[in-house]
Amino acid sequence: PGPAPRNPPQVMNSLQGALLALILCAALVSLGSMTSAQASMAERTEAAARTEHQMTALRQMAASSQRAEERLDRLLAAVDQLRADASLRPKVAATAT
Repeated sequence: PGPAPRNPPQVMNSLQGALLALILCAALVSLGSMTSAQASMAERTEAAARTEHQMTALRQMAASSQRAEERLDRLLAAVDQLRADASLRPKVAATAT
């Protein structure tokens, strides 16, 4: 005669155990993909924050560079004025004597 038939409650317990294991696996896979998506989102958020920080730093450098350029223009204008004044001095001195 063939193998002894299993007890119906035992078969149900095995099926329930297998189903429970399958559900648990699916839940873990789903949780893993959610965690992965959250990690990916966190990485993107962090990268965006770094980019924003770098943009802020670049804007500050550009503003600083603009101010330095304006100071240089003022200095060059002052040097030109000093040269003009210096070129007039000998003429002024010559006419005074």
